Amino acid sequence: MSHYTVTFRLSLVKQKKLHLLQYIQQSEVIDSIVRSCCALALLPLAKMWDGLRVLVRRAVEEGVWDILSPLFVYIRNTWYSASRLPMFCVFGAIDRTNNACESSNATLRAAVRHKHPNIWCFLNALIDLEDITEDDICVLNCGRAPNRARGRTVLMNDETIRGLQEDVQRETITIDFFLRQASRRIEGVYNIALDLL
Repeated sequence: MSHYTVTFRLSLVKQKKLHLLQYIQQSEVIDSIVRSCCALALLPLAKMWDGLRVLVRRAVEEGVWDILSPLFVYIRNTWYSASRLPMFCVFGAIDRTNNACESSNATLRAAVRHKHPNIWCFLNALIDLEDITEDDICVLNCGRAPNRARGRTVLMNDETIRGLQEDVQRETITIDFFLRQASRRIEGVYNIALDLL
């Protein structure tokens, strides 16, 4: 599991403890700012403090500072310390994960989904694994080494994020624009995590 994913989940759990879930569900502005907080780790390390300041300013300008200030205090105190910030930053990471290898047994077990599958479940699992292999071939064709099953949507999101990262590093886009756009690339994980809260 990636360090970024763990951080992302912990941040969402903290949002629940801060009673932000109801505000996230009721306000598009709050939802956008909180989702953008989840994209902070995608910024270059040198721009992460600027990113946090941009979001604080946005919260103030949108009139939601009173609601979101505990979240910003939590982010600053927990993830923006001198020792933790470099670990929080995943800028430039190929796939933002620290698990270099996955067990083939776990992969097969996940594809089968049953302890004692019948022949049809097993064949469907093999078809799923064939799709995973096709995705790996797609990754190889992009010049990267596959290390786990990744869907095409995830691959496209990675490419979009990589392009946004290059643009923000060259300063052809603003940090605010980067955070808004990058946060849309992680929206699937964000929505799943919110549903679990």
